[in-house]
Order: sequence, then C-alpha cells, then structure tokens
Amino acid sequence: MDINQGLVDLFKDVYKEIPKFNKNSYEPTFKHYYEKHKDFISNLITNIEEIEEDKRQDYILELADVIPSFVSHLFETTHKTHDEVDVNMTMAVYVIPILNYSHNEYLERLCEEMVDIWNSSKVTNLNLSYSEYSDIDSGFKKRLCYITTCICEGLGKEDSCYELTTLREYRDNYLLKSVEGKELVEDYYQIAPVIVMKLNMLKDKTKVLSNLYEKYIKRCIYLIENKNYVDCKNLYKEMVLALNNEEIYA
Repeated sequence: MDINQGLVDLFKDVYKEIPKFNKNSYEPTFKHYYEKHKDFISNLITNIEEIEEDKRQDYILELADVIPSFVSHLFETTHKTHDEVDVNMTMAVYVIPILNYSHNEYLERLCEEMVDIWNSSKVTNLNLSYSEYSDIDSGFKKRLCYITTCICEGLGKEDSCYELTTLREYRDNYLLKSVEGKELVEDYYQIAPVIVMKLNMLKDKTKVLSNLYEKYIKRCIYLIENKNYVDCKNLYKEMVLALNNEEIYA
C-alpha cells in the first residue's frame, strides 16, 4: 500500500463531507470514515514501527508533510478556489481525529508534527490545532450559549459574567417558553459549535470577537434590559446567519 497516497485519499475522502458537518452528522460520519480507512491506519502504524529507531522521527516528519504539501499544491494549481475554512475544518474535525483515534504514540506524534508543519508553512490563513474526536463530540453534547461563551471567554470574561448570565436567562425564560423559540434553540445547537470551531481558527480572533461583542452582544443585552425580546431574537439570529455564511471571517 502506498502510504503517502493513503494519507491524501483520507483527506480527499472527508473533505467532501464538510458542507454537511453538524451536530447530528458528526458521529456517524466520523465512524464511517474511520472504519473505511482502518486498514490503512493499521498499515501506517506498521510502516512506522518497522523503520529503524534512529530514522523513525525523520520518517514521521516526512509523512507529516504529505497532506500539507498536497493541499498547498492544490491551492497553487487552482488559485485557491478551494475554501480555506473548509480545508482547515477537514483537518481539524476529520483527518487529525481519525489518525489519532487509536491513541497510537506514533500517530499522535505524526498528528502533532502535521499541525506544526501546516501552521508554519501557512497552508491557509487560519490556525490549525491538534484535535481529538472525543473533545469535538463532547462539545456537541454540551448545552451552552456556544457563540456568546466563545466571544466572552475570548475577551477575558468569566463564565458567570453578566452577559452570559443574561443571555442564558433570556434563553430559558423567554425562548424556551414558546414552540418557535424551542425550534430556534434546537437549530442553534446544530450549527453553533461548528461556528465556534471556525472562530477559534482565526488568526485575528480577538479582533473579530471584539467586533461581534460590540455589534451584537452588547446590543442584545441592551434590548433584553429594555424588554425588547423579539428584537433581541432577531438581532442574535442575524449574527448567527452572518457567521454561518462566513461573512464575518473575511
């Protein structure tokens, strides 16, 4: 088996799944592709183990550069028609977690080196972090004000800050009291964790979060304080829509 081609095939296979990535699709999609590439991953481990110990790190570094080089070449030959956010998401939610899912020490090292090469080579204008399936999956299962939490934490505010407390009370005491509100909250929980992952990849994250806070969160709090609950709902929906359409990442 061509190990280098196997790594490229893994990337290409899961890349097409990103447009459908959400809370409900993640677990079955991840497990499907892990099983599909399980034999390759086993062969990858064997190949690394069979390399002489003093040459093993160099081999891991060589393998770690395969996907970053492939994607860089892809951008060069297609003039970056591929979406940088989707490419980074492919690595963060599928490629890296699939490779390190077995917790094999060599594959974990491979993933760490791959992340370092990806960022140092500036494959995209976004940051890539080491990620694991269990962390992503558990993030989907939490019932938090994802985006507001991301914004407030990014600006140094505590989880118990006034803004988060106010918006959680608004969710529980106003939105969840109506059928329409419940549907909005459920729709939000489907896409909000994905939006937060994208926000966390931004190199100018603090600036973007600050702008979101000023443009949306402060205004939402003001509307709640003045009992303009419908206007607050519409403003928050406007923010989520803009983030989901990636208008704010540009």
